[in-house]
Amino acid sequence: MCQSDAQWDELFQQLDKQIAGYERFKGKLGGGPQALTACFQFDRDFDRLAERVGGYAHLKMTEDQANSTYQAMVARFQNLASRASQAASYIRPEILAACKGATAAHRAPRPRGRREASRRAVRADRGGSA
Repeated sequence: MCQSDAQWDELFQQLDKQIAGYERFKGKLGGGPQALTACFQFDRDFDRLAERVGGYAHLKMTEDQANSTYQAMVARFQNLASRASQAASYIRPEILAACKGATAAHRAPRPRGRREASRRAVRADRGGSA
């Protein structure tokens, strides 16, 4: 949590600037485990800071719901959370697309090598189906 309203404002500004960080992972999550791990770590760190900022604002508002300062803090945080969610909205679809591509590649028929061709030739010589 935050120690004061001033600290909350500092952390809020820090969090607001971090939203742009989601852009560096866009279009790269199917590129391998390193990109996916880096994105997950960034998202985890963002969420941890957001929990501190949002938690403080909500707790202060519940202390005195008539206090417009804390109502404004909650509203600012909700706006920030909405923008962060929008900035990160590509993550799940990219992961699913990468998984779908990997699954399709795994299911694709494999080219038959010389060993399979030899087996077919032996079966044909014996009168079996090739």
